[in-house]
Amino acid sequence: MLSDPFPIIHIRHPQAARRPLADACQPGWRVDLPNPLQVMSQDSDDVFDFLARIDSDEELREALNLVESAEQVAELARERGHSFSAAALLDLFSRCNEAPRARAGLMDEKLIRVHLKRDQLR
Repeated sequence: MLSDPFPIIHIRHPQAARRPLADACQPGWRVDLPNPLQVMSQDSDDVFDFLARIDSDEELREALNLVESAEQVAELARERGHSFSAAALLDLFSRCNEAPRARAGLMDEKLIRVHLKRDQLR
């Protein structure tokens, strides 16, 4: 599931299309917001699935050593079929006391350290 920093708010009411959003607080209206903990959990699960591949995939490890930011890691992951946000990775870095950026050639080690702490982070 892709994380969107601006989630869509679903408003359910028979006349929702004909009434302004400001009226959404009226009785009988239901506003569905995504659960941020569930979205973050899904993102972190996908991050850990991606990180689990680092040890066994030499090509991935080499590619990771060419990037320095979480945004670049997330883009590389998207190219390989994973769909987590850079914000989810930055959150994990923060919770592991890791800097948000890595020096050239060291991103794989940073990601492996995060992966080794996965049980504590979930």
